[in-house]
Amino acid sequence: MERDDLAAALWGTLVVATVLDLATTIYALEYLAAVEGNPLVRMLLGHAGYPGFVAAKLAVLGIGVTLWRVLPRHQQLAVPAGLSLPTVLAVLVNATLFV
Repeated sequence: MERDDLAAALWGTLVVATVLDLATTIYALEYLAAVEGNPLVRMLLGHAGYPGFVAAKLAVLGIGVTLWRVLPRHQQLAVPAGLSLPTVLAVLVNATLFV
């Protein structure tokens, strides 16, 4: 796989996982009486609600894009890979609430 193809796949994974994390978290909190496990996100939700949660996710993506642009080319793939891993794991944890 070419580097640019891998980069596109990683960024695509991150964006899809971010949307799925938002959707599954909000659904679980609203309809399944779930409790947010991340204390920082729980505090954010308590203060800013879902708009704050969405803004935080967008901020993380923005920081990732900024890092991507300033890092040397040989280090850039670490950004979407590093951000994708915890986001995909969060989606998988959320998915267990639906079974």
